Amino acid sequence: MPEYSLRPLGSDARDALREVEHLLPPEQRVRIAGRLDTIRYSDRMFSLKLESGVTLRGIAEGVLPETLAGLFGKRVTVSGVATFRPSGGVLKLQADRIEPAGDDFSLWSAEPRPLRGTVAPSLRKPQGPRSGINAIIGQWPGDESDDEVAKALKELS
Repeated sequence: MPEYSLRPLGSDARDALREVEHLLPPEQRVRIAGRLDTIRYSDRMFSLKLESGVTLRGIAEGVLPETLAGLFGKRVTVSGVATFRPSGGVLKLQADRIEPAGDDFSLWSAEPRPLRGTVAPSLRKPQGPRSGINAIIGQWPGDESDDEVAKALKELS
């Protein structure tokens, strides 16, 4: 069996971790509805199956085991705090309330998304020598008079 030793993180690794942590979406309060698909007594873990087929996992520490057992397999509404992945998907739910879903089931059945802070592919593209403003500079012929340019602009508008 190989032997591993723990070494302190270098400053570059710490800076990289801070950068990633800064990009993670913050936790937020959510309300979501689905079918209580799985419950586990020992740690009050549950899974919630949404109408879309997505299954979310969570912990219901503040909910009595008898309440969870009575709602097993039924449509429920979960209120609590969602922790998100960098992609914006739900990592886990920390439920403080689980109750039978009312008539507004479909209103709350979509997977929650973070309000801000998702790590999305950047739309910003760095400029190169032949792109952005560099592609324009030096391209204007420059031999037209101001009057000719004004006349051409007037014709275009």
